[in-house]
Amino acid sequence: LLRQAQSGRCIDIPDANAVDGALLRIWDCNSSAAQQWTLQSDGTVRAMGKCMDPAWAGTANGTEVNLVACNGNAAQRFTLRSTGELVNVSANRCVDVRNQQTSNGGKLHLWDCHGGSSQKWTRS
Repeated sequence: LLRQAQSGRCIDIPDANAVDGALLRIWDCNSSAAQQWTLQSDGTVRAMGKCMDPAWAGTANGTEVNLVACNGNAAQRFTLRSTGELVNVSANRCVDVRNQQTSNGGKLHLWDCHGGSSQKWTRS
């Protein structure tokens, strides 16, 4: 599980439907397969056999974070810093929740790292 500090909610695949292009969101932590994220040695973050991925390998602020088939693209590499930021290596931007939303369904996107609780994640 990857739990957000601000909301206490976890990164989730909507309805546990692991289709390419599914927009990742925060949701009440429930330990389902849709929330079982693993950080791989190749830098990918995986759940349900797919990878976390910035849409269209985007690097700009506001780029949606989706679920897609793992393809070896450098855009699929992330690092979880000791300070809690989940950083997309290609964009050098943090995984954040759009508009600082804290309720179920808040969509993930990339944003300049600012150290705020909307960008802090812990593994549990």
